[in-house]
Amino acid sequence: MGDRLISKLNLRDDLTSAEQDILADVLGPERHHPAGVDLVEPGARPDHVTLLVSGFCGRYGILRGGRRVFSAINVAGDFIDLFGLLIPQLDYGVVALTPCVTASAPHEKLRRISEDHPHLTRMLWLETALEGAVHREWLLGMGQDAVGRLARFLCEIVARLDVAGLVEDNAFELPLTQTQLSQILGMTSVHLSRTLKALRATGSVAWQGHHIQILDRERLMAAGQFDPTYLRPYREAV
Repeated sequence: MGDRLISKLNLRDDLTSAEQDILADVLGPERHHPAGVDLVEPGARPDHVTLLVSGFCGRYGILRGGRRVFSAINVAGDFIDLFGLLIPQLDYGVVALTPCVTASAPHEKLRRISEDHPHLTRMLWLETALEGAVHREWLLGMGQDAVGRLARFLCEIVARLDVAGLVEDNAFELPLTQTQLSQILGMTSVHLSRTLKALRATGSVAWQGHHIQILDRERLMAAGQFDPTYLRPYREAV
């Protein structure tokens, strides 16, 4: 269950075999969730942290009137509420955008890791720092035009899925509906349709249903003004 998490952490710094065993040991059994349910309810006070084993989910806040505003997407290998280990009450919700599989790690066991395994603790701390970086980049992206916003979103998703081993030949599956994408990007569905057409016209992507192939990553990155540095996709001693 924790293979994608361990692979992701190992890309940034080496985990010992003992540390990998510890991470595997803290995770409980898999749970399956249909699309549309909250994996984390706004205002929750969890006693565990949730690992996304497969699927896509979205972190959101709620405006007056009930409209959701998304601030991040989670992919396989992400802890979706690691902040809850230190913040008793969460100020966001997380919804399953697709059918999802999760596994939970009790706070009690994670606190024990923080006391006994400082390097592994720093690796998990890095995960929370990267989540903060994603939030800042999403705010920056909202200042772009529609094509730039969509291009930046795709650049981030393909980079993170690549780390999780879910990209092959520059192609991946993004099983989100047009309504979900428009909500995530802060557009109307009509505006999103026009933006998709404009992005395809750049020759940087081929998008058919849920299947996306990056034809020219450099051109896509230029369109999205995307710099992957904030995702720390390289080895760096922690």
